[in-house]
Amino acid sequence: MLRPGWENAFESAELRSRVDELVTSNWSQALKLANEIPHRWYRVQSLAKVAMAAPDDQFDTVLDTARSEASQDADAYRRVAVLAWIIDAALARGRSSTADAILRDAMSTIGTVIPDKSRAAALELLLARAIRIGDPHLRQVADALSEVAAILAADPYKKWRKWGKTYAKRIVWLLGRNHHPLAEQLLTARFGAARAAAFLNPRHPFPYR
Repeated sequence: MLRPGWENAFESAELRSRVDELVTSNWSQALKLANEIPHRWYRVQSLAKVAMAAPDDQFDTVLDTARSEASQDADAYRRVAVLAWIIDAALARGRSSTADAILRDAMSTIGTVIPDKSRAAALELLLARAIRIGDPHLRQVADALSEVAAILAADPYKKWRKWGKTYAKRIVWLLGRNHHPLAEQLLTARFGAARAAAFLNPRHPFPYR
């Protein structure tokens, strides 16, 4: 059984794939199909993809539609996390100020996302975009993710254990080369200083356990 709020998810994912196929060859049809996707999470992602390829005079309209749709999602995680795709669209079209504003909006409501594992997942999506936008947003997102990672590390039940393992790989991949201090901060929050150093040492395999 699907979790509440994910009805029509499979159909919507298939339609999203169809939009991806159409967007460069038949933009108008891709836009029409994107607007017809039943599930808002996938609809917003597709609208963002369509915005990337939009004619100049249509870009703002499509992007604004995507933002409006995102804001109407009843689920806090989806409402915040899906903004990552809209930021991608803005950056792809050179709208750095728009991307900046969307990231600020996301961070202003990140505290509404629960449980902590969901907040961490949303912050990881935003972190990947903040890297491209730069400071002060990169620092803000990293600090917020560090805080949540520390909370999860202290959880005695460790229900998020699988996330913790893959988190290390993603942080090293995103930040290890060009933002080493931030990578160290984020890994230390979750694993402690010694294991963080091991993760960041290219000569050693990942110490997952």
